[in-house]
Amino acid sequence: MIDTLLFDDKVVDEITKQHPEMPISAILEFIVFHELKKHYSIEDWDLADTACVDYQTIIALYNRLKSTIPLVIQNERTHRIILDKVSLFFALVKAAEGLLKSAITVSGSIDTVRRLPDNGSLSNTIKEESIQGKLLHSRALITMAYNLISTRETLSRNHFEQPIPEVSEEDKRLLKYDSLHSFHQLPNHLFLINMKLWESVYAKTPQMIAILNSIKPSNPAAPHQPEANKEREVIEDISDEDQIPASGNENPPLISLDKDVDFDRLSGEAFKEPLVFHMDDEDHQKQLALEESFTYTHNSSDLDSKLDVTGINLLFGGKGVLARTGIKAKEIFCVYEGMRISEDDVNGIPKEELNTHYFMRLGQSKTIIDARLSGNVARFFNESKHTPNAEFRKRPIKLEDGRISFEIVVMAIRDIEPGEQILVNYSDDYDYGDIQRVFLHHSDGPYNSKQLLHKYQQEYSKTAVLFRNKGENEETHTPGELNGLYFDAVEKAILPVALADILAGKKEVRTLEHPDLPVLFITPENELQENNTTERLSSLMIASYLGLAEGVEALLKMKADPAMQSRRAGLSSFHMVMAGEYYGVSSGDAKSRRKIIELFKKEKVSLMLEDDDGLTVFDWALRLKTTECLEELIKDLRPTTFSKLLEHKSSASDKLTSLMAEGKLAHCQVILKKIGQKSYVYSSEIKKLFEEWTQRDKLKSSKEATSEASPKMDDETIQPRESKRQRTSKRNKMGVTDASFFSGQNKKRKQEAKGESRLEGSEKPPALTDSGEETVLRIRTRQKIHQETPSDPSPGRK
Repeated sequence: MIDTLLFDDKVVDEITKQHPEMPISAILEFIVFHELKKHYSIEDWDLADTACVDYQTIIALYNRLKSTIPLVIQNERTHRIILDKVSLFFALVKAAEGLLKSAITVSGSIDTVRRLPDNGSLSNTIKEESIQGKLLHSRALITMAYNLISTRETLSRNHFEQPIPEVSEEDKRLLKYDSLHSFHQLPNHLFLINMKLWESVYAKTPQMIAILNSIKPSNPAAPHQPEANKEREVIEDISDEDQIPASGNENPPLISLDKDVDFDRLSGEAFKEPLVFHMDDEDHQKQLALEESFTYTHNSSDLDSKLDVTGINLLFGGKGVLARTGIKAKEIFCVYEGMRISEDDVNGIPKEELNTHYFMRLGQSKTIIDARLSGNVARFFNESKHTPNAEFRKRPIKLEDGRISFEIVVMAIRDIEPGEQILVNYSDDYDYGDIQRVFLHHSDGPYNSKQLLHKYQQEYSKTAVLFRNKGENEETHTPGELNGLYFDAVEKAILPVALADILAGKKEVRTLEHPDLPVLFITPENELQENNTTERLSSLMIASYLGLAEGVEALLKMKADPAMQSRRAGLSSFHMVMAGEYYGVSSGDAKSRRKIIELFKKEKVSLMLEDDDGLTVFDWALRLKTTECLEELIKDLRPTTFSKLLEHKSSASDKLTSLMAEGKLAHCQVILKKIGQKSYVYSSEIKKLFEEWTQRDKLKSSKEATSEASPKMDDETIQPRESKRQRTSKRNKMGVTDASFFSGQNKKRKQEAKGESRLEGSEKPPALTDSGEETVLRIRTRQKIHQETPSDPSPGRK
């Protein structure tokens, strides 16, 4: 902790000497603001996300500030002004601390309301209204606290020239008093505290930044600070013999070493295992049913001794089922229990009580199993479309009266290891509705980021790493090299040891016992980022994105799962190979990426994996500028697999048409060549098409070469052999809708036009685009995902 804030009087004297028009109060205000930010490591006080739950940071900031020794300065003429400004800041933070403590109290009372017993629909409605009211109250308190210490309209890094907020007449009168007189009134007027504290900063920020940048002050005697972060072009172990260049590099590397991290501080208190409900324990069943407000119904076919229910960290409080012991492939271990209702019964359920996420239809019948109020462990199975380890099956049963009915059972489709989460495909027709989809993996469990670091600290590197999203420009909407990983400008992370070795280029890569462990991120406040608020990225995903083939091969030998998908974007490691190439990441090369694709194909990774935008690996490959990845991807594919990829989400002709419109003729050639290899009937036509395209490219190149020497023709001039195309295009542009032109009365004219067109086609290939210029098809991405807040805090099934 910094006990003293030091200011160099020479800086103030130099500024006043060079800029006598600048008021001394404005200079001192700005310096106080600047020093507070620097000494307390506040990156930005523009806390626009009022729903942010990490407001404990502000309380911690106050606890540090209130014990700070008054500023030590030598010049008495500035002493009173500086102390007044800092005192005002303390008053603001103190007020913010009180508001946030009130917000914590209100939020804590929500759990009390939730635990109240349910006594009918009216009681539940009142309870929900009470919870929503308390949430709104809590958020309002947080918003007020943030507004007190926010510089949203002033010195935010994103808003340098915002106008000054309007001030009421009463406020203006108070602000006219001298600082000593108004100081006694300010503690009861929080808005005035904020205005008075930063009144000069509001108007003088750009000018002050330019002035301070032009002044080179002498270094004041200050408390010892740790050296600034140092960087190197590649990651390697720090040793005493290392000579690391200073951090002021004009072109910093994409990835560099930071400082060693304190695992004990980051992981917090002593490790405690999360709450787990054992399904063969009746007391646990009752406790789970009480907590989730349903009646537990046991089925004799349930293998409860093999199943546990626990919270899944990525689901914002939602639950899932873990295998306590191994489950063999094709073993039926559970029956989906619930009340049997009809479609008519569903239509009669009040909207506020309707939750179809617990409905299961019996085949094609109108009978639905409703597990909302009555069910068993099966109601907690989560969904995974592409990486399930179990499935629902319909099984006939004989009723007591002799009739034959059916029930839904859950069967393992492969061997399930102890500790794996049970995941079931809910079918392609499953509707997530208003629930934010999360791409779950069988390795997901109840551990948050602190618990993961504590439990698996032997598998994490103790040196943090900085990722810089080079090339990103928000003003021109230019993505950076790491946008595919949804990184901000700079991200600080703790890596699994294998990934740290891979990025360092080491020949020997340390083995991971749990190769699918996620990368852990550190916030600007030097705290661990929660896993459920950021993308889940594994070592294999990042190595694939960077195009590091040897690292990918090493991780695959450790049994890292290439089918694991990032939490929200749904990008698998296979997708990441294409994404890294798309965003132009500088690591790796085309040869290395082709090697990774070959490795994944040997692992028999499903090519039909879809991300959150419904794109497969093949779809991503079509969006690349070059064809190397596409060629490697479709090499040696079976015709049926290639056909599925080509016709995924759209017809093959639509994909080829889109590529032509973008001017990606090379991609079309790769695809059509593949079709020609498998379809001997059309191989000659495809070969002819290639020749025409080659001829077209030669003609286009020769035209471009002679265009500068040729006189520029008027827009109304019609060239030979282009007359029909120009006239037809002009008719359409002018909006002519002469019915006779398209009717049977002009059949002869149509035939003649068709003949001319064929004649032209034999001499010159048809133009695929008007301009012939290559266009780029934008890919919709969700940048900075960890800042998003889902509308419903319980994605998937509980």
